[in-house]
Amino acid sequence: MEKDKKYNLIIFAIFGIFLIIGIVNFSVHIFETRKFNEKNRVVSERENTECTVSLYPRAGIADSWDKRDIEFRDGIITFTGSTYDCAVKNFSDAPITEWKLRINIRKECYINNSWCGTVEIHQKSKQKGKEIVQELDLRNYNDGAIKLEHFYVAEDLYIPLTPGDYIIYNPSEISGEFPIKAFDEEAGRTIIGFIFLSQKRAGTRL
Repeated sequence: MEKDKKYNLIIFAIFGIFLIIGIVNFSVHIFETRKFNEKNRVVSERENTECTVSLYPRAGIADSWDKRDIEFRDGIITFTGSTYDCAVKNFSDAPITEWKLRINIRKECYINNSWCGTVEIHQKSKQKGKEIVQELDLRNYNDGAIKLEHFYVAEDLYIPLTPGDYIIYNPSEISGEFPIKAFDEEAGRTIIGFIFLSQKRAGTRL
């Protein structure tokens, strides 16, 4: 009886040790998984990482155009428009469940459209002398609700941007812009689009 009792205690102790080891390993796994998932990752075009971002103009014939001889302020302006694609590619072994894209403006330009998500525009107002921030769906907006400085050319919306301004693109889950699948599933990627315009002075009004 004593031997059986000692034997049962030994078995119970061994079982308890394995149980504790299992609980510790499971807890560590949960902690590491949560830490991995909750980590904010900042990726730029220059970095070679598990996720890449590239912004480039489309090369099609209809993807750039000129609006010539537009009366604008004190002169005659030609506006040049271009469609840009931005590819976000996931080369990691885990899906990207959430992401945002920031575009820093380095030259004077105008944003006209973006798809399929929304854009949070940070614009330094020349009239108000402060930054104006507004999130817009540029495919579906109410003109009366736009707080940003803007104007229209032939019914097209122009929102002026200057160096130091920036845009934060919020992707659309409904349009399939996230989650982005892992590389081993099918080289996950999503492509979003923008229309930007620039101007050049064609002449001066008399």
